[in-house]
Amino acid sequence: LTSANVDEFLNLRLQQRIFRDCRAGLRAFLYGVYSVAPPELFLLLSGRELELTLCGVPKLDVDEWRKATVYHGAFADDGDKHPVVAAFWRCLEDLGDVKRARLLQWATGSSSVPALGFAHLQGRDGALRQFTLTSVEVNQAAYPRAHTCFNRIDLPLYESPSELRAALDFVLLHSDNPLAQAFSLE
Repeated sequence: LTSANVDEFLNLRLQQRIFRDCRAGLRAFLYGVYSVAPPELFLLLSGRELELTLCGVPKLDVDEWRKATVYHGAFADDGDKHPVVAAFWRCLEDLGDVKRARLLQWATGSSSVPALGFAHLQGRDGALRQFTLTSVEVNQAAYPRAHTCFNRIDLPLYESPSELRAALDFVLLHSDNPLAQAFSLE
């Protein structure tokens, strides 16, 4: 194994693990799924849309989300009283359930909250990782960036709530587009 062939190795290992080692279980699972919904139906949905379709749209409590959030950078001292953060929470309150769930999914990798609430969000490594808003200068990032491993959004210091809303709308609209993810998801 070298740095030159690590991607090929990981791809082959994944294929072995999913398609060979788990073949019988995967075949049974797909047989059951396809007996309810034809395979062609899944071509119309992204992975994120499929999760929301299968699991439903959760009712997210913005107040609980706000209380469980930690703040870094320019947001650290004022927390949810900082003008950009206050605009962020107002924006979330104005979003419908579907867009709120998509934002959570974009920021954390999941559209749902743990049974014990936002304070028990986990990172991809299984460690508790609180939802975090971190400030960044607008010249460093024109759009918010999500760090799903850390349940964190880097939020530019926008001049107005309308700029923030437009940026969040753009990110949510393009969250399934791999090209858009290149500049808004890490």
